[in-house]
Amino acid sequence: MGLMDQLKDKVGGNQNSNQGGQGGGNYDQSNQGGQGGGYDQSGGQGGGGGYDQSGGQGGMGGGGGGGYDQSGGQGGMGGGGGGGFDQSGGGGMGGQQSGMGGGGGYDQSGGQGGMGGGGGYDQSGGQGGMGGGGGGYDQSGGQGGMGGGGGNDQSGMGGGGGYGGQGVFHSAEMTYALRDAQPTVLHVDTDIIRAAVGLEELFVLPTVTLKACYAVPRASPSTRQPREPSLITDEPNGNTETEDHSLWIVGLALEEARTDPQWEEKFEMRWPFRSSETGEDWDGREFVLSHLPSLLKLPSSTNTSPLLLIPPPTPSSLPLPTQALYTQFAFERLKVPVLSILPSPLAAMFALGATTGIVLHVSRYTSEISIIVDSVVRWECCVTVHVGQADCEAWFEQLLMGDDGLDKELRQAAEVGDWKGGQKERLVKELAEVVWRDCTGDDVEIPMAKVGSKNSVKAALAVQDDVGEFDVARKLVGDTPQIPTATSHKSKKQQSVIAAKAAADAAAAEAAVQADVIALGIPSLPIKEIALGPVRHRLLEPLLVGKGRGGESVWEGMGRAMESPSLNSSERMAIWEGVGVVGEIARIRAFAPALMTYLAPYLLSSPDLPSDSQPAKARLLSIPEYFTNYKNATSELAPFLGGSMVAK
Repeated sequence: MGLMDQLKDKVGGNQNSNQGGQGGGNYDQSNQGGQGGGYDQSGGQGGGGGYDQSGGQGGMGGGGGGGYDQSGGQGGMGGGGGGGFDQSGGGGMGGQQSGMGGGGGYDQSGGQGGMGGGGGYDQSGGQGGMGGGGGGYDQSGGQGGMGGGGGNDQSGMGGGGGYGGQGVFHSAEMTYALRDAQPTVLHVDTDIIRAAVGLEELFVLPTVTLKACYAVPRASPSTRQPREPSLITDEPNGNTETEDHSLWIVGLALEEARTDPQWEEKFEMRWPFRSSETGEDWDGREFVLSHLPSLLKLPSSTNTSPLLLIPPPTPSSLPLPTQALYTQFAFERLKVPVLSILPSPLAAMFALGATTGIVLHVSRYTSEISIIVDSVVRWECCVTVHVGQADCEAWFEQLLMGDDGLDKELRQAAEVGDWKGGQKERLVKELAEVVWRDCTGDDVEIPMAKVGSKNSVKAALAVQDDVGEFDVARKLVGDTPQIPTATSHKSKKQQSVIAAKAAADAAAAEAAVQADVIALGIPSLPIKEIALGPVRHRLLEPLLVGKGRGGESVWEGMGRAMESPSLNSSERMAIWEGVGVVGEIARIRAFAPALMTYLAPYLLSSPDLPSDSQPAKARLLSIPEYFTNYKNATSELAPFLGGSMVAK
């Protein structure tokens, strides 16, 4: 018996119906045991309908679905349980589950879905799948689908029409179009969280700024509670107990609590987004971020705002498990309908007007260096330097404690002769906090590198033109007074004139140092002004010279990142054309230009020397002035601005 004969024997039949074996019905009669009905009659329990009649309970043959004109039964793999060209479909892949056909045909919306309609691989129809939410070529989608919203296994909140339909989100609680949704841009840094809802014609500044910290009562046995199920089940320290979250405070409540003189005795401050050797505080991150919807006035139950999240650049590689936890939190706690995660260095580079470059982010305890090439973060080139703002703060307080002029000023302001225990330390700490908070402009001038390079560094500063030159050599040696050496060829009168001029120059320099003071006030002495001298210019030395003997500086870390073997020479040349500095340290305007002078060892000693592997110039990036709301802004806002650009 040939192959065709075997097929005829199995699925063929005569003018009468078949009840046994695998034979199918003929042109006019249905079968009960076969795989498909005839042309005009519906199938039995195993077969699908013909061209004109609806199917029974489905099967492999006609697919349980209707023919060209009639609706299907409860599905099947062949016709897919769905309707033909003109009618809506029934079930799915055998019984109540969705399958291949499912949805409507060319003109009608799907029923309970399948590949053409609503259901996915594992869910029943009507709740999303691969087909596009329901509708065919001309009709809007039903309840979800990969074409508009839901994935393989999830219900279709997203939904969406077919080829000709309009994408519409459906759920039991909301119906809205994606194009009408107002996105939320959320930039989470180690110390500051910036957020805004909606996009205007002109990119706006963050509408919500929140310190990325919270406080808990000092540990006591009465505040310990059995641990409830949490979003994060993988505890790095293996704790089975936790504090009562109802006693935690954040935001405005935290600021009010800090006004209490006994604040430090009652509460413990925690910064969950900072890098820590003891593990990541995901409970704290969840608690702080859960406070944002109320500040942004987003409804928690019907959140229709897509979220663009810019997580902290710590760790610098942004590993997949970290991304997974942020994703889980966004969908389960914030109830966002759509989520996109944008790496912080890439967002900063977009805002600074480049797609290739190197980004330095100075955080609390570490500094992260990231390489971006053609809008792709090269994670294998990322470098972490173990020096940060905390080291600079400790160093600056040490300098202030040893400054004799400041000691005299504080004694006069406090009207004390001898310091009592901890009194001077408290005043110095207050003064340092004022400097870090308020002295970010011309009050602080970071010293340039003490090297005799003649390189040129293009500086795209807000006060300069984008194509202007920032001459390192002029900055390094231009202001240094040159004292000529007296020779025996000059008369004594000439030598005395030269010596007098040198003495006058030295006196002028000393007078300039004495005049280089600023007047500051501190909370403990509100009506007094304290003069602070040139010592303030050294507050960022740990970043530029390293922490301790042999410590790595940030510019050395940048050079190490550039030496990554995965970068070729042309990429290195392009990267030096875009140097960005972000993080809260970028508020100090003098830091980035000073940093550029320290990069001189990686540049050619003369721009006239031709080279295909070593750059002659480096360019410092800043936020372009055509962003009206960001004019004269420092680059710590760059990641948020870049996120707004991507969201738009």
